[in-house]
Amino acid sequence: MVEVTGKTFGLFHAIAHPIYSWGVARKVTFPGVNIDVGYQRRIAAAKDNDESIWIAYNRMRGQYASALEHAVPERFFNDPAKCNSYDNPSPTAGLPACPQAISAVKALSLAATQGQKIYTITKEVYQRNPNIVSTQLSAHSEQARSRIQNALNQGLEVTIHERLITESGWKGSGYILIDPSTGAGAYEIEGGSQGASLISKILDFLFVPLLSWGVILGNINHLLDDLKHLDGFFKWLGAATVIIDVILTALQIVGQCKDSAAAAFLILGFTALIITLTVVFAGISPLLAWAIAPFISIAKNAVQDYYLNMYCPKTS
Repeated sequence: MVEVTGKTFGLFHAIAHPIYSWGVARKVTFPGVNIDVGYQRRIAAAKDNDESIWIAYNRMRGQYASALEHAVPERFFNDPAKCNSYDNPSPTAGLPACPQAISAVKALSLAATQGQKIYTITKEVYQRNPNIVSTQLSAHSEQARSRIQNALNQGLEVTIHERLITESGWKGSGYILIDPSTGAGAYEIEGGSQGASLISKILDFLFVPLLSWGVILGNINHLLDDLKHLDGFFKWLGAATVIIDVILTALQIVGQCKDSAAAAFLILGFTALIITLTVVFAGISPLLAWAIAPFISIAKNAVQDYYLNMYCPKTS
């Protein structure tokens, strides 16, 4: 093979996870770093002009580049004096294992080590099994399945593991999308879901979150005697806002938690917390409710963020 390297560049950056209250970022955590070489160009040719050798070489170069995307961060950020790397033939007793970085080829390797099936879905395989994404890859996220489905529809060859993997705080999938006519392709990883977090951020812009509105609306009849005849209406409206808060809290938990047991535990816990707060403050005047509402909401959000990040840390 003869190869001439062209322009190649990428990004190496920290992953920031902001935590919001009322639209203001009150805390930022950094769950990891990310390297993404998104632009790689080279010209290669087989000396005997054999196209099959050229295609195989392109595949090999892609796998090598993907491996560098996990090897480089591991060498940069793991101190061998403080932890044992997974490939250390003589680990130091008493030191913990070093965190492992994830790339597409690393994810596939870890999945194979765990005993997962590794699917290589060619155009012919896809034609024989048009529902393979929904039937065999249902354990992956909707985003990953959509990406795989689109790639297969375009005639690309897909290599992906059977289900999600978890490693060093990261949970997600890795897959390879190859153009069989050239051997070039994309080596991608995917992890996490942001849908429910978006709902939470929108709600944070409300001056008084829904839980506080539930307390206020449920007791507003104490303030204005003229509204006595609407007592039932306001109590039902207050109850409805509390129920909405429960639902949206559950959506946020489900969106971040991939562990169904942890998600169920957190949903039950925060549902009980919201109902308890509502009952405790059910008999106070709306003016007092308005005064303490921000503090109730801040405390509830702080507890929610703490336990959500403890049991279901957001990863990328």
